Amino acid sequence: MEEEYIDIENYFTEELYSKEHKKITKIQKNEKSNKRELLLFLLSLISSFDIVDGVLNIPQNKIKEITKEINAEIDRICSEEIINTTQETNDILIDTIDTGYNMNSYILSIGSDDYIPTVLDEDIKNNIMNEKIKGKTHEDRISTNKTNLFDIIKSDINSFLLGIFTLDILKTKLETNLDINNYNTGRLIKDQISRKFNQKKIQWFKDNGIKKKKYNSIMCPTTCGVCAEMNGKIFNVNDNTIQIPRHVNCYCYWSTVVENWNYDGKNPTWNDFLKWDKRRW
Repeated sequence: MEEEYIDIENYFTEELYSKEHKKITKIQKNEKSNKRELLLFLLSLISSFDIVDGVLNIPQNKIKEITKEINAEIDRICSEEIINTTQETNDILIDTIDTGYNMNSYILSIGSDDYIPTVLDEDIKNNIMNEKIKGKTHEDRISTNKTNLFDIIKSDINSFLLGIFTLDILKTKLETNLDINNYNTGRLIKDQISRKFNQKKIQWFKDNGIKKKKYNSIMCPTTCGVCAEMNGKIFNVNDNTIQIPRHVNCYCYWSTVVENWNYDGKNPTWNDFLKWDKRRW
């Protein structure tokens, strides 16, 4: 019944990832709104000054005043993005850990009559959430990425005010940098979803006495050759030689090698799991 178990596990994992990725789209949409807001604010500040051949003609005594205003607006947008993106990312990751842990218990329960679902220890969950990579948590990275990028935007706008850049060059730079900001947000959260999901999975294995884990490569356009070759390979649960994700947009995950699991009903749905999870509490 191992093949049936993995098929069900794949279905629920894809459902969970899809649900969380939709939330990322919402975050990115809000950031694009900030992008438009910043461009409109800049244009309103310079609307009363002449632009000759794309170069702003502005009195020197006004540059400092406008720079102060635009920097304050950029700092406001940056600060709000850091706060909002961090909170929304935390909500996504907590849901990934909690829901992912419980859905694995559900899958095991439908094929094991005597199974008693386990509960994820709060301290362990906090450790997963606060994991550091090269000395930084995901919250640190959100703050650093956005602060650094908006500092570049400040510098570019200052160059435009000083007549170094034309308006067209500035617009291109702003578009590019704000798109990078949007891309970095999505990439970071997707990476963290994969990390938290797999760390949660390892803990679930340990809590439920699972001795073996199987490398499950999700075949998609971002799947690398190394991940594809690893598909189906079995390891001891405590073997930490391979960490997932292995690269950007890696959706592979550790699958469960089960024993004494027997399920012959119809394929369960996400709603079946939600009803089970609600009754359980």
